[in-house]
Amino acid sequence: MRMPIILTSVIVLMVLVISCANHQNVPPWERSCESIAKNEHLGNTLTNAFGRESKILKLSNIREVTRSETKIQCRARGRMSIGDDLDLIFTLAKDPDGGWWHNIKTE
Repeated sequence: MRMPIILTSVIVLMVLVISCANHQNVPPWERSCESIAKNEHLGNTLTNAFGRESKILKLSNIREVTRSETKIQCRARGRMSIGDDLDLIFTLAKDPDGGWWHNIKTE
């Protein structure tokens, strides 16, 4: 009985590692706004100026604003855990050291 549980855990772990590895092999400038939104921002928590936190539960109306080899900027409508729907702008940008950084803000 214990062996199937361990085997299932190992298979799940392998699938997670493979999916993460595949995701990292896609150059950022080839990723879609939908991919960035769902893989990087869905489920994240935003904090407003007063310290109130709200989790992103759903992203819709995802669209690309600008794209270059060093920056992708997208817009989406976010359904938040506090019940609000917010217009969001998220960016994936390359810094001078070659690393890629994510940023998300409300409009």
